[in-house]
Amino acid sequence: MFEDLLVILFISVFMVSLLRKLSLPAILGYLFTGMLVSPNWLGFVQARSDLETISEFGVVFLLFMIGLELSVPKLISMRRNLITLGGGQVLITTMIIIAIGSFLDSISLAGSIAIAGALTLSSTAVVTKQLVEQSELQSRYGQLVLSILLFQDLAAVPFLIIIPSLANGGNGAAVGDALYTLLPIGCIVVSGLLIVGRFILRPLYHVVAEAKSSELFMLATLLVALSSAAITDAVGLSKELGAFLAGVMLAETQYAHQIETDIQPFRDVLLGLFFVTVGIHLEPYVLIVYFKWILLLVGALVCIKTLVVYLLTHYVGRHDGLTSLKAGLALAQGGEFGFAILAIETSSAILPSEILNIITSVVIISITISPLLIRNSQKIADKLFGKSKKGHQVNIDGLVSAPPLRDHVILCGYGRTGQSLALFLEQENIKFLGIELNPDRLEEALNAQEPIYYGDATKEETLLASGLLYAKLIVITFDDAHRARRMLKMIRFHRPSLPVLVRTRDDRYLTTLQQSGATEVIPEALEGSLMMASHMLLMLGVDPMRVHTKVNDIKSYRYQMMRSFYQEAPKTAADISSN
Repeated sequence: MFEDLLVILFISVFMVSLLRKLSLPAILGYLFTGMLVSPNWLGFVQARSDLETISEFGVVFLLFMIGLELSVPKLISMRRNLITLGGGQVLITTMIIIAIGSFLDSISLAGSIAIAGALTLSSTAVVTKQLVEQSELQSRYGQLVLSILLFQDLAAVPFLIIIPSLANGGNGAAVGDALYTLLPIGCIVVSGLLIVGRFILRPLYHVVAEAKSSELFMLATLLVALSSAAITDAVGLSKELGAFLAGVMLAETQYAHQIETDIQPFRDVLLGLFFVTVGIHLEPYVLIVYFKWILLLVGALVCIKTLVVYLLTHYVGRHDGLTSLKAGLALAQGGEFGFAILAIETSSAILPSEILNIITSVVIISITISPLLIRNSQKIADKLFGKSKKGHQVNIDGLVSAPPLRDHVILCGYGRTGQSLALFLEQENIKFLGIELNPDRLEEALNAQEPIYYGDATKEETLLASGLLYAKLIVITFDDAHRARRMLKMIRFHRPSLPVLVRTRDDRYLTTLQQSGATEVIPEALEGSLMMASHMLLMLGVDPMRVHTKVNDIKSYRYQMMRSFYQEAPKTAADISSN
């Protein structure tokens, strides 16, 4: 067992590093590791059962982490898309896959339901990570995708309840009996755990937090997650369901963020081991013999899921065609829940081994191509819908039209900093235009009749649509040096001499941002300390004019010092007060 784990760790490090350099999901590295070490391939590992026992904890912690993210306020804020679009996608896709499976003699109704569960749910981890990398998670399109993913996470619960009990029979009667027996039990257990957790967990964690021990905090979290899993397992439901409920219970406490931080290393390592065991079960001859069928099924899965999401979001959700198609492509893959469901099918023998291997291969390949689909969704949509002409009249991100302006200020980001700057510009009657990704901020700005438009300021098309070629000044208000550098390169390509003001939290990236083309970089830490110093001296009775003059002197010296680090030191607060 020890030697097996050592081999797995060695190959996993190599495979995950290689795939991350290729910008592919780490999940695939673990899957390929399992395939390589499997007795069916190179044969480095023989102790399958021991690995599977350990890897079960990975799935348990995955469900626990997903439960932590499903807070009630978050679900309520997305309720419209969550229920209509998310519910519609899961229901329609499931029915289509079950209908296709019913035409195959080798697959029972129970098997069709199991396959539907594995293929209907998309990969929350892969999709959200890719959207974050592309700075699109907070966009309207990203929030639409996230709401559907959240419903899919919820929909995994019924699948996890039903599928383990389908092993006793594959006909309609067996499925009906399973639903009739388990759903009432599931409702009682779920309600009981949620009620008990609401009154016990908060006081428990309060006591644990008072001990000020990180080890005790982590142990308490493991105890809660595994106890809940054990309770649901004892009544005939899945352990994964119990872990999910534990996460939901803790999501409403003030300790949720710390819990997520503590548990993530356990989850990542054990979940990686789970994906290794999935790869171990893949039979090489199945991939070779049925390779054409596997590719055909991958194409069918991508087309079906893309079409279902597109039709729902476009005609029911009333989103434009571009956003709907991008959402469909983002959700066109199988996901980690699919592997969890397939693992249950492996132990319960609902499906023949060959079909199980084919479906597993379909999920793996669909996840592999998913980042490429999401990354190129805009290009695919442009080819299908026709590319918009660049100019001042085009829609920012194809959603909200910005009017043509000249000699205006472009505010990239409309958070607290952007709103404060807008107030000064309004008072001076200076024209400005704001770009914001957060739909809540956008709605508030529109209600206040502010000239704020929806878009991703890091995209060249968005900047051009905002009047980059005719702007008087650009202000980058968000604190993200990487995105700011990318924007500066685009701005300097079109407007080499345009003044650009950049906000940063401290002076770590000041030189880098200036070298990238920033006209001026404002570190918040410096400005905040000077503001505090001025208030302190005023409270000590120092003359206001003296404070104003000396603070300006320090500011001047400090900015010079940050540009060339060997300048004469500015006067200290003690020097000022002594004058």
